[in-house]
Amino acid sequence: MAADFAPLLLKRAVMVAGLVDRIDLRGDAVNLADDLWDHVAQRRSVVDEEPGLWDDPSRVYPLQPGDPSPSWHHTVRVVESLVLAARLAYDQPLRSESLLDHAHSLLAEADHLYSQELLAGTSESGAPERKRLEAVRQRIRRAREIMPSRPGTAVSLLLLALADLDSLVASRDTTEVF
Repeated sequence: MAADFAPLLLKRAVMVAGLVDRIDLRGDAVNLADDLWDHVAQRRSVVDEEPGLWDDPSRVYPLQPGDPSPSWHHTVRVVESLVLAARLAYDQPLRSESLLDHAHSLLAEADHLYSQELLAGTSESGAPERKRLEAVRQRIRRAREIMPSRPGTAVSLLLLALADLDSLVASRDTTEVF
């Protein structure tokens, strides 16, 4: 008889997620752990309309309510699972090599366009343009800094920088027409 199967399965799913080094498999393990957490969280006892400790399976399954006293054994298992989940969340996310390559390509383009803007004299334009160019510089710098460990976040920063650079070019192009 395995009375603590759900908390134990949650703990094992989180442990597996921490051991897997493939993004797709880790995602599957984390999704399984999320589903298990939803189940285990529903089994939390309710005392005076406040969530209590574990385990009240009658809150999930069509059972007669059992012993209203909490199970310290189940509660300890759940807390162990939550500690492991917190450690997993604290770790750096897995890195995709293809995303890292994409980030490097975006960085090269952003650096190049930023240099072009400096040469075009945007830094000597009005205060709003200077502020936007400084924000672009900060985004590029931050993206370069975090790229090895968080290429997805670097990509998002570089896309913002590229959009701002394009906006500066477009505003300059429309001003030169008139």
